[in-house]
Amino acid sequence: MKKSLRDAVAIESLEVPGLGLVTKGLKVRHPKFGAGTVVALFRFPPYCPMRHSIGVQFESVGYTALASEYAKLQLESPDRKSTRLNSSHLGI
Repeated sequence: MKKSLRDAVAIESLEVPGLGLVTKGLKVRHPKFGAGTVVALFRFPPYCPMRHSIGVQFESVGYTALASEYAKLQLESPDRKSTRLNSSHLGI
């Protein structure tokens, strides 16, 4: 049986370093694609080079799946300014 990315499993949330807890519906911003909304999260089997993927529906380019460790996503604040989530946001 051929092993492929089709073996991914949908997940409800994902902890991403530098971003925090990511869930569906989270508003994010990417340096190239702009503003978007997280619509899917996936975990891949150990034999795949990518461990997790974040599916984002961007306003400018539509749906794009990004490797969580390289996504360069930031939280989208209500006033359209981006901010990175860090421990001060969590009260830690």
